[in-house]
Amino acid sequence: MRRRYRGGVEGVNREGRVERSPESGTARPVSGTEAFRTLAAGVFAMADTRSRSPLLSSPTTTQGRRAGRLFAVAAILVVCGIGLAGLWFGLLEEPGGDQESPPLPLVIPMFLAALGGLAAAITGGVFAVLAIRRGDRSGILALPLIAFLFALTFIVGEFAVPH
Repeated sequence: MRRRYRGGVEGVNREGRVERSPESGTARPVSGTEAFRTLAAGVFAMADTRSRSPLLSSPTTTQGRRAGRLFAVAAILVVCGIGLAGLWFGLLEEPGGDQESPPLPLVIPMFLAALGGLAAAITGGVFAVLAIRRGDRSGILALPLIAFLFALTFIVGEFAVPH
């Protein structure tokens, strides 16, 4: 039988003697229930979210959260622009004919999606750099930085290489 007292736990050992153990974690549990409780407390302590690595957590600064949102916007816009281009060149263009420019109702959304995606990727990269300089160490910030580098490479390539 075990009783709690102010300094720890009091229990009876196998020889029938009363023993007191401090609650500092150095005492061995006497019953199976106490062992299970100790194991459960250890599992819950390991699963505590505050002990996770900062690389696996979401951004903590405002700039980091903005960078993540802008990355999502850039990805959606790029996928929409590629989808519109695929719609024209894959389905709507007549096969065997000369390759024509898509009609204006498809050109304007493709252009706006591409331009918006580039702007969102560059702005998200700038916000990611600002968040990292403020001490945010989230691994999610690598995504806007990669999109930023792709966007800069695309822009520099457009102006550096003649068509």
